Amino acid sequence: MNADGALALRSPPDGGPLRGVAAAGGGFGLRRLLAVSLAVTFVVWGVISWPLPRHLFTAIPAAAHPAPANVQAMFSGDHLQYLYYCWLAADMMAGGTPAFHNLYEFYGGTDKACYAADPYYVPCSLVFAAGYWLGGRAFGWNALGFVSLWASLLATWLLARRFTRDDAMAGLAAALALLLPCRWISLFGGSPTGPALVWVPVVFLGLDLAVREGRMAGGWLAGIAIVFANWTDLHVFFFSALFSPAWMLLVLLSREEGDWSWSYWKRVIRALFPFMVLAALAVLSSHVFAWVNQRVTGLPPAESMDERSWDKVERLSPFKGGLFSRKDNGVSNLLYVGFVLPALLVFGGLRAVIVTGPGGSGFFRRFWVLAALAAGILTIVLLALGVHGPGGGLALKFCREYIPYYSLIRQPLKIYCLMPTVLAVALAMTLTALAAGARSRPVRLGLLMAVGAPALLEYGSRVNPTLTRLDKEQGAYAVVAGAMKRMETPSAVLVLPLWPGDSHDTSTYQYYSSLYRLRMVNGYSPMRAHDYVVNVFRRLESLNQGDLTDEQLNLLQTLKVSHIVVHEDQFPEQVSPFPVAFTLKQLLNHPRLKLLKQEGPVWAFSLLPEPVSRPDAAPHWAVFGTARRLEAEGCVGSGGAPSEKGPLVRRGLVVEKDPAAGGREYVRFQESGARLAGEELWVGRAPELRWLVRVRGAGTLTARLSSGAFPLGEAPIPVASREWTWATVPVVRHDRFAPVGLSLELREGAADVDMLLLAAGQWEPPRKPGDFLTIPAPCFFHAGHINRANDSVTIRKTDPMAQIFYGPKLPFEKGRYQIEFLFNTAAREGTLLGRMAAAWEDGGDHRWTDVFAGRPALLDLEQKENLPVHFIFFNLGLADLEIRGVIFKKVE
Repeated sequence: MNADGALALRSPPDGGPLRGVAAAGGGFGLRRLLAVSLAVTFVVWGVISWPLPRHLFTAIPAAAHPAPANVQAMFSGDHLQYLYYCWLAADMMAGGTPAFHNLYEFYGGTDKACYAADPYYVPCSLVFAAGYWLGGRAFGWNALGFVSLWASLLATWLLARRFTRDDAMAGLAAALALLLPCRWISLFGGSPTGPALVWVPVVFLGLDLAVREGRMAGGWLAGIAIVFANWTDLHVFFFSALFSPAWMLLVLLSREEGDWSWSYWKRVIRALFPFMVLAALAVLSSHVFAWVNQRVTGLPPAESMDERSWDKVERLSPFKGGLFSRKDNGVSNLLYVGFVLPALLVFGGLRAVIVTGPGGSGFFRRFWVLAALAAGILTIVLLALGVHGPGGGLALKFCREYIPYYSLIRQPLKIYCLMPTVLAVALAMTLTALAAGARSRPVRLGLLMAVGAPALLEYGSRVNPTLTRLDKEQGAYAVVAGAMKRMETPSAVLVLPLWPGDSHDTSTYQYYSSLYRLRMVNGYSPMRAHDYVVNVFRRLESLNQGDLTDEQLNLLQTLKVSHIVVHEDQFPEQVSPFPVAFTLKQLLNHPRLKLLKQEGPVWAFSLLPEPVSRPDAAPHWAVFGTARRLEAEGCVGSGGAPSEKGPLVRRGLVVEKDPAAGGREYVRFQESGARLAGEELWVGRAPELRWLVRVRGAGTLTARLSSGAFPLGEAPIPVASREWTWATVPVVRHDRFAPVGLSLELREGAADVDMLLLAAGQWEPPRKPGDFLTIPAPCFFHAGHINRANDSVTIRKTDPMAQIFYGPKLPFEKGRYQIEFLFNTAAREGTLLGRMAAAWEDGGDHRWTDVFAGRPALLDLEQKENLPVHFIFFNLGLADLEIRGVIFKKVE
């Protein structure tokens, strides 16, 4: 610190490249700098994160989007995974969990196998731990977010003032850079990149000190920051290290003429030595951790990161419209730079160049520094665009080809971790130029407000948070925890649905397992272990469909699993062809399982030592929708689709257009022996498992069932109708979880095939006017939770505003139907609860009908073709409701 109290981190007395431009501004002492940065952070955080300040101790951010902020019940995502690891580190420090033991996921039967040497996001997890011990998990998480913002603003301010003497403009530039949506989207979304962004300005600040002044402290600062970046987010580490040489060149470019002697270069090399050593140690530490883990546990290492395919990168590449578009652009939202900051850069840059003119002091140095910063910003944008950059992603292709490890990056937008820092330095220079001559305090304050307020308004509206309330308890897990405590030896829990180990859906399980300290067989890690995928997931995957065999019971015993927990509201179509009620019914009726407790959407089962016979626990759950549909034209093979010039012909099959067909196309069998094979679908044992095939024509098809290379049987399908009809092919000899495929071959005559559906359970749609079918709510695909007492589904107003109740996606006959949506609610009469629609798929018109409390919910459906019907309820989250079911009545 200097005698006047100013931090000795600014540029040396020469004033950097803007000497003469900043005649006003004065210096900020340390205490003033800390106080002002804290106040600015508090204001920015309060405005952008609202209503988070009202829920500091109960909820955490889970997403950021342009839509209005909202508060929801707890749901899975990266935020819960990051929270779990921060909690685990805090619990290790407090002695609740043995050091370097991740006991609560990927449990393999012994605590030794759970040894996991890892940095556990230190020092971010240390900040969380302090907040956690003071006010619980939500407060610890929110404290980490706030402290990371404050530290980022402070570090960026200190770096920016190295390029200008105007501390106020440097602070304003840092604050403006803090507003960029990329930071908030990462922070609110639970990405480790969010808090880790603080290390970018710290690394560059240390390098500035080392290169500009040859100070050893700068090398140590940059080195420690690069190590912490490695421990908290590998993307921040990679790009900080990658751009470090460029930043050092920028610092050299910004130095005024002075000491360029050999002694200066020796000081610089000596100052940079700690940075280079610590950066190397950071890389080495990852390999050391992996080696230690393998030596202690004896388990094979987790799968290494493979080169990301161009297709995978393309799916996560933003579009350039995201730079300025005010719409919700999905992943492209992170790219947004808006209008205020670019305008400040352009007009401030022009003034910075013009204010002194070519003959002025430092003109060329100022010009080249600004040009270098502009080039850096442009490079970041071009690489962030990924595949959608100029020339089809030419810049990205170059980096993937010639820069080691760049091809491992799946999300091109990760390079945006550099944008706030680089942009802040450029803004510091341009804002200083714009403020030149503004000496009086009222004028400068007016300038700050004129720039800051519009920027806060513009960028703050792009990142409204979705908050998720953290549960303090969960009754089903509590019952399991109580039962486990009474056991003589440690036991584990298996949670359904089961994922391969790299799905964020498992983060909810992580949260509850840590809440009750349950050893869990499941887990969530981007670097999933091959041993877990092969020996746990593949062997137990059928439990997602409720299919539990004696062989699997033996494996569960080996893994010391004593309980199974089911999350009813986390069953996407990906894990089962049928609604979650199908899985629950199988488990409820299993002779070796006993339901201990259901609380909300969580069901807890215990494994019994001997089988117990019992009556059907859910006799009314007989109709199950299906999520497995194959279009015949999609089974023909690659090579395109029919065009206006003519149909697609392949191996005796012709793809034709027809508005009455699902997907608007069908396959015509042109000659005897023509064969069409559908994709094999994994399915367990299921009652009345069958293929439904939509056909027409005059001939005979041979249906052949297979499972991999093993034939299961064949049967003829007589076709004798000019209209589309449905043929049933029962799946025979299917006694285990395995792929089931269907191929069709024309034996004689002519036949057309439209689609194939894999179905199970009963299905008898209304046939004649007056007939009706009532499907209980549990038999639909749904969020919320089932009430077994009255076969209903409860939807809470905190559940997502989305299509959270739908089905059955099974075929209905042609005709007119009246559909009644049955529900109860305590909401005041006339309250809008949601919207509903129904249509025959791929041809119907989804006309939405409002659903009001206290009024019948009716809609008419004109079923023009006998295609699968898709009923949808869209929840608006305005009240709780209890869905009893849906009645389909044929009117004519």
